[in-house]
Amino acid sequence: MMPQDTSKTTKSLTIEIGLLKEDIEKQNARLLASRALLEEIMDIIRITTKTAELFKRQNINAESVWASFWGILKECDEAIFEMDSVGSRDI
Repeated sequence: MMPQDTSKTTKSLTIEIGLLKEDIEKQNARLLASRALLEEIMDIIRITTKTAELFKRQNINAESVWASFWGILKECDEAIFEMDSVGSRDI
């Protein structure tokens, strides 16, 4: 192998390493965003569970049930939108 070939190989590997580092950073950012979303979803599940437990104990009308679950549905919709935007963007 000639010195010129070694130099080209070194430059090529340096470029490839840089690209791989960028990919790793992007994947780490996506993982962090996904983790945050999953934590929000877990919070929504906890809220839903607590709400269901409260509803079992009380005699309430349909309007108040709808109002309570509307807030939960809104949170789910926002979490889904955020998940879609995280998955579709280039970080």
